[in-house]
Formats: sequence, structure tokens, C-alpha cells
Amino acid sequence: MSVMRTTCAALALIACAGCASSRLSSTPDDDGRRDVEMAGALALRIDSLRRDLRIPGLAVVILRDTTVLLARGFGHADVERQRPVSPETPFNIASVSKPISAVVALRLVETGELDLDRPMRRYRGFIEFCDAVRAEGGIFFRDYACATDSLSLRHVLSMTANGERPGTRFWYNPVSYSWASRPMAEVTGRPFSTLVDSLVFRPAEMRNAARIHRRLPLRADLAAALALPYHIDSAGRVARSDAPPPQGDGAAGGVIASAMDLAHFDIALAGGRLLSPQSRAAMWESSKAADGTSLP
Repeated sequence: MSVMRTTCAALALIACAGCASSRLSSTPDDDGRRDVEMAGALALRIDSLRRDLRIPGLAVVILRDTTVLLARGFGHADVERQRPVSPETPFNIASVSKPISAVVALRLVETGELDLDRPMRRYRGFIEFCDAVRAEGGIFFRDYACATDSLSLRHVLSMTANGERPGTRFWYNPVSYSWASRPMAEVTGRPFSTLVDSLVFRPAEMRNAARIHRRLPLRADLAAALALPYHIDSAGRVARSDAPPPQGDGAAGGVIASAMDLAHFDIALAGGRLLSPQSRAAMWESSKAADGTSLP
């Protein structure tokens, strides 16, 4: 019997056409008013879809460049207690954490502490990890290209670590990406979660954002405000889901943040407060296969 799983989800819709100011600003002109009206109509459409899909709650932030046009919560973060969602409600953002981790990597490249092209096998524990996952196989590791020094952190972060040779094809591999936190911690001598806080959360003013893993519990105020997970059970009822299992301090997930935090992240990235323009361009650039073809 299949069960359709739906969860409370933080949703940040970004309408970026360039980079304006690096702070939240208003839009007083006619075009700005039209943008706000369109954002409001879109938010109502999103809420209609939420109701149709019986998603208990979500938050929406819509930007034009670095201007917040709309920030709104819909539904409930806690169905049983009827606690409403707001733009500041923290959610477990799961794989949306990956761009945050990528920013940390490029910040460390800018300071000369991290080399994206250093072989992964030169980092502590990676050879053992490689041997274990290749023996295990499965969709993520049956062709994981980690047996030689050809595999680098650049391949891991760009999801090109699978295939006959690293960099030859795109294959979404969240488990491999999670391991990327270890080189960053190794070269700096600091826990990965500490790096995320100092290099991203604080400069981006992500006040309701935090890292969480099996040795780092969520602070009490965020735990009390956290949107709870739900699913539709076999009887068609909205039911509480189990909390995600505890994980290590990996780069693929582990971030609690609100939709407004994600807007602040986008604004800080666009405004140059997190990365140089060159690093930001490198972050968005597609990888190239040996024949020059752009990979996803």
C-alpha cells in the first residue's frame, strides 16, 4: 500500500534579473507596485496548491533582484496545536543546504585554505570510504570513480564523481556530496558546522538558521518553533511523520532555516557579502565534459 508523503516545506521563490542593493528595500514606483500585486497573486495560487495537496503548512518569500516583494506563511507548522507558519518559521531544508555548503567551500578557496583539485584520496578516511561504498554498490556507488587520484573535491561538489572517469557525466549523488564537509573541516581544523555559521549564517544575517547533526542538537528556541513533518496516511488522513534520523556533520543537509533566512542568503550572495563575483560565477558555471559539452 503506497503512502503519499507530504511535509511542511519552506519555499523561497526567487525572481532574479540582476543584482541591486544588498539589503532589503521597498519598491515605490508603478513597476514595483505591479510586482507586488503579481507576487500576491502567485502566493495565493501557491496556497491553493498547498490546500489541494493537503500540505499542512509552508512559507513563501518572493524576491525581485534583492528586494523582498512578499513574505507570507500559510497553514500550520504544528497541526495539533494549530501553530501557524510565518516567514520566520524554521524548517529542515534538507538538500537545499547544498548551495550553502558550496559557498563555504568557495570562501575557503578564496582564503587559500582549500584546493578544489586536490585528490580526495589525500584526505583522511576517504580511501576507506571509497573501498566501503564501492563494495556496497547501489545507485550512488556502483560506478563511483574514487579508486584513483583523479577524483577531486571539484568533482564531488559538481556531482560529476560517477562514471568511467571523474568529470565525464553528471550524477546526483547526495551521499558523496555529504562527504565534502570533511576536507573543509580537515584543512581549517574547525568543525564544518562552525564554518557554516561563521562564513554564511552570520554574514548573511540568517538569524533563524542553524546546523544540526547527531552531536549538535538544535537550540531550544528553534526546536520550539520548528515546522513539524507530516504525511498522508493509508486512510487519507494527515498524520505526523517520524523525525529524520540523526546524521553526521555532512555537507548535503543538516540545515534548519526559515524562508526569510533563505531570502537573506540569496540577497547576501547577490550583493557580494558571501563570495567575490568571480567565485559566484564559478559556483553557477556548468561543468564541461572532455569533449566540451556542458553537463547539467
